[in-house]
Amino acid sequence: MAEADWLAYLTPKPTGGRGKIAPLDPEFFALIRSDWLRLEAPSLTSCYDRAKRVARKEGLPIAPIHRVRKAIKETISKPTEIFLRKGAEALPRYYAPGASAADTILAFRDKLEKLHAQPTTDLIESWLDGPFKRWFEDPRGPWPLARLSDADAQKIGSQRRVAELSAETLAKQRRHHPELTVADYAQAQATINLATHRVQDGENSLIFVRDDPSAPGYVLVVKATRSAEGLFITNIQRLGESDLILSRLLNGSG
Repeated sequence: MAEADWLAYLTPKPTGGRGKIAPLDPEFFALIRSDWLRLEAPSLTSCYDRAKRVARKEGLPIAPIHRVRKAIKETISKPTEIFLRKGAEALPRYYAPGASAADTILAFRDKLEKLHAQPTTDLIESWLDGPFKRWFEDPRGPWPLARLSDADAQKIGSQRRVAELSAETLAKQRRHHPELTVADYAQAQATINLATHRVQDGENSLIFVRDDPSAPGYVLVVKATRSAEGLFITNIQRLGESDLILSRLLNGSG
C-alpha cells in the first residue's frame, strides 16, 4: 500500500451498534512508524514507549499498543518492512528464499518496477559490489542495472523504468570494448543521473552522456523494445573513446 493511503485505515469504524472506536491519532502513529522503520530494527514495544513519552509532553492522544500493531499490519507492506528494517539485500530473499544472492536478484527483477524510484535505485546500487560482480563473471539472464526517470522513459515510449543489461549485450561489449571493467558498468546509474547531455536517437532510444571534467566520462545507450515492455542498456563506452560518435550525435544538441 502506498504511504499516502495509510491514513484511510485510521478512520473510525462502527462496532456493532456500540458507537465508533476513537481514531488512532495520525501524529502519534507517525512517531511510532518512523521510529520502527529503521535499520536498527527496534522492537515495537520500545518505539511505543518512546512515542508515549513524546505524546504526553505534546498532549497527543495515546492509543493502546494493539491498535498500533493492527495499523502497522494494515498499512505497511512486508516488502517495505524488510527494506527499511533489514536493508536492500534482504528484500530479494523474501521473494526467493534459499537461493543465491544473484539468483534472488534475477527473480526479483519484475518486482523492482513496482517500487518507487529511490528504493529501486538504492537496491540496484547496493547490488553492485557483490552480486553484480558475480553475475558479471558468469552472466545468465538480464541484470537490472539502472533506473530511468518517468520523463526519460516516456520519451522513448517505455512502460518500464528499470533498464537491464543482457548477457548477450555484455558478450558483445566484451568483444568490442574489452578494456571496460565491472567498475565501468557500475557507473550506469550515475551516467543517467548526472548526464550533461541527453540525446534521443530515434523513437525508442536515448543516449546519456556524462561529460564532467571532474569525473570519468561515459556514454550510455538505453533502448526500449517495440512492444514497450522491455528496456535495455545496449551500449556503454568511456567518453574519451567515443569522440567520433559524440561529434555526430551532439552536433547542434544541448
